[in-house]
Amino acid sequence: MLIDQGSWEADEIFADHNYNNSSVLCCIIYYTTGYVSKKIAKNTSCQICLSALKTNDKFADLPEAELINLKSKGGLTHPNLRLFQFLYKVEECFAKHCNQKNVFDLTVEDALRLKFSFPCFEHKNEIVTSILTNFIVMRMRQFAVQENRFDIKKADKRKKLPN
Repeated sequence: MLIDQGSWEADEIFADHNYNNSSVLCCIIYYTTGYVSKKIAKNTSCQICLSALKTNDKFADLPEAELINLKSKGGLTHPNLRLFQFLYKVEECFAKHCNQKNVFDLTVEDALRLKFSFPCFEHKNEIVTSILTNFIVMRMRQFAVQENRFDIKKADKRKKLPN
């Protein structure tokens, strides 16, 4: 119904879904990878880097691309599939450490152990650092918002309980 009306956001579509469901998680990470790719691509003119970040396709026939295909009118970015697969693994690293105080450092350490070859030797360190920083910071913010919502709901339940 929301899609038919044309006034919807990604949060509304996935509001009542289990985020541990791999298909939903893949769609969200694909969408996020496209966002990070587009953000980083704005600051580079290297064609090798650009091809490693995103594709020029307006439509991708992949289950992971369903959200972008539905939401986009050509303005969203389909990421490079190797980058998507890398950030999917980084998400697993984040999930392993998300409740620890040094989540950023632990996630970066695990991510650097993953096999990911960036094709542009000249800009590799700068681009991969930017990819990891943008993705992990975004996930930390989103995780904090979820945790705060949970804490607020928990506090509201305590207030409603009779003493």
